[in-house]
Amino acid sequence: MFTNVTANSTHRFISSTTTSFNLTTQAQLPQTLELRVTNWAYGIQIAGVHVGSSGKLIKLPNYSKTIEIIGDSLSAGQYATYEGISSYAWGLGAGFGSVEFFITAYPGICLVDTNCWGNPRGQTYQWYHASDTSSRAVEIYDDNPEVWDFRKHPAADIVVINLGTNDNNTHNNVTNEKYLQSYLEFVQGVHQVYPHAQIILVSLWNGFSPVGNSYAQGGAFIEEIEEVYNHYKHTGFVHYFNTTGIMQHNDIVSYPEYLIYQIVVTHHHRALNTTQRMSAM
Repeated sequence: MFTNVTANSTHRFISSTTTSFNLTTQAQLPQTLELRVTNWAYGIQIAGVHVGSSGKLIKLPNYSKTIEIIGDSLSAGQYATYEGISSYAWGLGAGFGSVEFFITAYPGICLVDTNCWGNPRGQTYQWYHASDTSSRAVEIYDDNPEVWDFRKHPAADIVVINLGTNDNNTHNNVTNEKYLQSYLEFVQGVHQVYPHAQIILVSLWNGFSPVGNSYAQGGAFIEEIEEVYNHYKHTGFVHYFNTTGIMQHNDIVSYPEYLIYQIVVTHHHRALNTTQRMSAM
């Protein structure tokens, strides 16, 4: 069952009048409930969870493997049909079926630690902290947000990094040299947090441009990302995933002004190809 829940309300999933829906047989137990919040960093507080007199809440055991995706709007699923759960990052994690997965992605965020599209800090800073990038978080924590305690969570076995599209926008004034240096430092930082993880650097998609009577996919920071990969290649824990050719021109949709975003099928293409690449590692 998939349902949208309105905040500040009581939501009833089923009632005695619901037909052809029986969740009481032993073979169907235990039941799981997943709550996904997609209201652009406003957060949510659960007042309570009610179960029947014979029911109880349990914690499901974690899977033995964990994937983490670090990105921006594309990884967050911005403008996709169901936002986060329509993203390629979600499809990648859920597609494996037997792994835990975490998505740390904010629309508009840069890799470099600078203000980009309303995000006061970049992922080289934000990834290490518990709060989000919203104005409310800034109002609460100012410039001293709580540090994320990685020790309380499963260590990632694979980390996928897809960052740089916003850095590449001239509006944010990020130089190629600054991007390269930040990426080198970020990979080292992720490795220090997850010393046993394999890190995948994803090449950037940057729209399409006309070539002859067709269109060709464009990239961004191509040499810089390859240089980061070559810098760490000898270690054996850093890999490069070239996404060129996965998407076609009809896989994108234009929004008013400057926004061009991937449609849901494109997220599926990216998830499938990334899954295949990771399975071959």
